[in-house]
Amino acid sequence: MGLAAQWYRIGPPRPWVRPLSVEGIVLKDTACASGGTEYLLLDRQYHLGEERSYFHMATRLVTPEGVQNGSRIEVDVDPTYQTVDLHMARIIRNGRVIDQLTRASIKVLQRESEMASHLYDGSSTVVIDLKDVRPGDIVEQAYTVQGRNPADNGKYHHTLTMGFGVPIARSQARFVEPLDRTPTFKQHRMEQAPTVTTTEWGRERVWDMGALPCIREEGNAPGWYTPFPLLEISEFKDLEDLRSWAVDQYTVDQRLSPELKDLIDRLNAQPDRKARIDSAIQIVQRHVRYLGLEDGISAYRPHPPAQVYAQRFGDCKDRSLLLVLLLRNIGVDAWPALVNTSTGPRLNEHLPRPSLFDHCIVLLEDEGRPFWIDPTMTHNQGSLEERYAPDRGYALVVDPERTGWERMGADKPGKVKVIERFTVEEIGAGAELEVESRYEGREADRLRSYFAGSSIQEITEDYTDYYRNRYGAGEALEPVRYSDDPKGNTLSVHEHYRFESVWDTSGANGLWQFAVHAAVLLDHIVDPTDRFRTAPYYLGRPVEVSQHFEIQMPTEWNVDLEPTRIEGAGVTYTTDARAEGSMVYFDYTYRVDSAVVAAADMPAFVDQQRRIRDDAGFTLDHDPNYTDNSMDKFWAYGALVLMFALAVWGAIRLYHYDPEGRAGGNLMPPTKIGGWMVLPLIGLLLSPLRMLVEMFQDDMYFFTCALDAPYTIVERKDLFQLYCYGSQAWAIGMFAFTAVLIVLFFRKRTSVPILMVFLYGVTVVFLIVDQLLYDFFNLPALTGEPYGSKDLVRSIIAGCIWIPFFLVSDRVRTTFVRRLDPFAMPPPGV
Repeated sequence: MGLAAQWYRIGPPRPWVRPLSVEGIVLKDTACASGGTEYLLLDRQYHLGEERSYFHMATRLVTPEGVQNGSRIEVDVDPTYQTVDLHMARIIRNGRVIDQLTRASIKVLQRESEMASHLYDGSSTVVIDLKDVRPGDIVEQAYTVQGRNPADNGKYHHTLTMGFGVPIARSQARFVEPLDRTPTFKQHRMEQAPTVTTTEWGRERVWDMGALPCIREEGNAPGWYTPFPLLEISEFKDLEDLRSWAVDQYTVDQRLSPELKDLIDRLNAQPDRKARIDSAIQIVQRHVRYLGLEDGISAYRPHPPAQVYAQRFGDCKDRSLLLVLLLRNIGVDAWPALVNTSTGPRLNEHLPRPSLFDHCIVLLEDEGRPFWIDPTMTHNQGSLEERYAPDRGYALVVDPERTGWERMGADKPGKVKVIERFTVEEIGAGAELEVESRYEGREADRLRSYFAGSSIQEITEDYTDYYRNRYGAGEALEPVRYSDDPKGNTLSVHEHYRFESVWDTSGANGLWQFAVHAAVLLDHIVDPTDRFRTAPYYLGRPVEVSQHFEIQMPTEWNVDLEPTRIEGAGVTYTTDARAEGSMVYFDYTYRVDSAVVAAADMPAFVDQQRRIRDDAGFTLDHDPNYTDNSMDKFWAYGALVLMFALAVWGAIRLYHYDPEGRAGGNLMPPTKIGGWMVLPLIGLLLSPLRMLVEMFQDDMYFFTCALDAPYTIVERKDLFQLYCYGSQAWAIGMFAFTAVLIVLFFRKRTSVPILMVFLYGVTVVFLIVDQLLYDFFNLPALTGEPYGSKDLVRSIIAGCIWIPFFLVSDRVRTTFVRRLDPFAMPPPGV
């Protein structure tokens, strides 16, 4: 406690602080309050001259959960440059104040929240566990933290969140600055201007925000996006001022130790320049482990490279500076570069300040080309051209000769190519599977890391379980093998399995089914549920996945699958399938070129991803009751030929049908086709076209209906086959009938009126019978569509209108007067 007492004390706030009272503050907007806690007051005040930050908070603990989570006061401090004054820790219950701020109630904990990430910042936490806290109590706390990191060189910079995911009844941010200091303020997503006054303490800016509503934070947004209002403050004049600060921080002792000299000599002994660069990168990435000691000034300033190499550990800036030193000593221009791993694409929109950055990488130039290297990526491989470097957006290169931001290049897509080769032993039985996978770029780095941390036995078991979940019981016939090409940054994997049965024998209609799913591709497809959102949606790094299936079936097989292409919102998906004898091939590709989907594009994107997910698979069906249907094909196609022959014969006979005209006709030239007669003519002209479309749609089912009948209808197969033949005969006959009738119509033959009456009448009768048969065979259950009753209704209405028209119309009588035989006797009465 003695050491801790040097950096914390109990006492009142400094005179410059203007405390707010919690009395009378009530949270009105409780609809989105969560965790059993109501936030009543958030008061933050900052004195730039004294380097002090005052915090005053009050919460009402409504439920036992709120009591559990809100009964501890914690203050984080870096004792290397900060002290804390504790002003208040109390409970207000029914207007009565219960003070709990005593030295005996205070504990100091060494807290390393980033220890799991191998970062140690030396911070400590002052903890006060409040006693006898009950639901309904108000917990009020206040304290002041003094001290700024000496690495800031006395320049103030800070970022304040001015909105939260919970409502706050009263919020205020106050800044006090000496009159001779001119920090820059920048607001993001907030319009309210501060109240600016001059007091005895200096210039004051106050953002009295009043009640803050809760702000919904949508998941899976890119790191650079935030829905919350932000307030930035910085005393760095511009980007070049910040660069000067960075150059100063990275000006550390760079003398070469004997060990480093020996290393550099060995690097320079390699005759190939590219090899020297690659070796230097590999040494830092693979032989200097990640460990950050970032208390105080070390949060910004790297340690001397000789020290980092001697101890074989360091954080990102330590390893970057070491790599820069090695590269410069082998004749390569290189510099540290400061980036942000989440907000990098929008860094240029923020005020210049050291806290913009959370990572350090290296920029090197080789033959005039820039290359970005991340020294912390242990399993990063490849030549300079092939080595993967994530696009961090904007970077501040620590080079006094440069100006402005450096924009990193776009990410190269990681590539995954998987080939699954099945050998199916027999229908309904097992199969062997060999899998060849190739990973490139970022995907190779990722898998290389997994292999480095796992045994071959563990990898084989993991992979085998993955395929068992897809294809059922099976075993690996050999351990997983992999080969690594570090220069090309590719990694290849070979797997070999046997599965007891890949067939599902309980399929619909008694079919046996072998389901193929592009599971590797599906692993990269997202399934967002929020179609409507205000935040953009983060897809991840660009990637290109292809999955290819080669299936050796025991017999000749047929595949009927149209190629698919779906694209939009930076995503492209394609499929293709074919069969060559007993070999069946499926190809699936999925490519993501854009990391972000705009909020306005989300409805279409959600639909697109679901279409892709539904499409990324195929089922091979087998009917165990299947028999050779060669003779069936002979009779079915023979019947079609006979139907066409009869239709041609009937068309010729129909053309020669030459009845006498109706009484009252004359030998004068026929009346022109016009008036209401044009309407039935249009319908007549469209009829053959519509029939042709119906014949050739649905994969030409019209021509194969009789053959497919045994596989389409489980019951009444023979009757359904007759139904198919009847439908074919009707369609072919009516096609020929309407084609001839069109010719007769334009020739104004006397046979037209009676043939039109016949057409309307027989169409109604056919549709009635067809609907009865459609329901009799329960075809709606098979097709999922009811019978098109609209066609029947339209045909009945048309018959009611046009049958009388062609029977009694004078226009009809005087139009259709020509006969095939020009010497035929005129109609009686003429």
